[in-house]
Amino acid sequence: MLLIHPAGPDRQALVAYLTRRGVAAVVPDGVGSPIEVESALEAHASITPKVLHQSCLGTFEPEEVESLIARFDLVIVPKAARAATVRVPVLQEPYFLDEFLKAAQERRRPATAAPTVPADVPALLKGLAHAMNNVATSSLGWLSLADRPEISESKRREALTEVKNDIGRMSGIAKGLNLLAEPRVPGHRPATDVARLLGENTSVRAHVEAESFGAAFVFLRWAAESEKKTLGATAARLGSEVVVTIDDPTVDGDRAHGFELARLLERHRFARALGLALLHHATARAGGHSLATRGPHGTLRVVVHLPAASEGLEADA
Repeated sequence: MLLIHPAGPDRQALVAYLTRRGVAAVVPDGVGSPIEVESALEAHASITPKVLHQSCLGTFEPEEVESLIARFDLVIVPKAARAATVRVPVLQEPYFLDEFLKAAQERRRPATAAPTVPADVPALLKGLAHAMNNVATSSLGWLSLADRPEISESKRREALTEVKNDIGRMSGIAKGLNLLAEPRVPGHRPATDVARLLGENTSVRAHVEAESFGAAFVFLRWAAESEKKTLGATAARLGSEVVVTIDDPTVDGDRAHGFELARLLERHRFARALGLALLHHATARAGGHSLATRGPHGTLRVVVHLPAASEGLEADA
């Protein structure tokens, strides 16, 4: 069982009871915000059932983090607190210990109602449609300008260049979605110069796919540049790992919320959502791990840990 519960006598009594009943509980410490809850879920994804004490979400209201709460099998709600509206079993404090164990072990069953489209599909389609429409609208605007007889030849060339850039962005969106769906080749451990991908003058090599990792950075850079900001990115080797730190100055760090594309689309525009999803996808395939958190100025920081590649290996990029 994964038990995300604030430290204190109640947690001690609950863990002691579970131990007596032969139930092994993994209880992460220092969990007091949605970002830390998300990190605990990522670190212990294979453990079931998953139980959350709602107070570990800090000052956030349940409706603000419903997509996160929905990933649990049981939520303990403090006395007088409001529970989330998502369909997750709720146990209101105070409760009896045997009541807790029974509720935690009763895993959620699929609804018997008529089948519906999974929630992530509409979110993905909506995000994709919005992104494609933005590019198409921009292209039509530039083409209309280029078609006007009174504009200068230099302005016409500029407009056609922007159309070419828009087509490149549309192609990039399709490529990014294809990379997310691409199956992993067993035993394939490419060596990539990640510092070079990030535009640094140094050489830092890691075992990660250059195409997916590079595309992730392109999407994140696009997202920042669309808001007239500059994406910060550094790579450094620390022992057997390469640590890549990406700072997005346009996003509040509290909006970091896991790496599943459908959930990311609830909080970010398509380019940034796809970039973060691709970043996590490439990192996981490489055997590394990634964490979205708050940077020093309260903005979004993503820290990626990748296995370092030997200096003698030829890099893919």
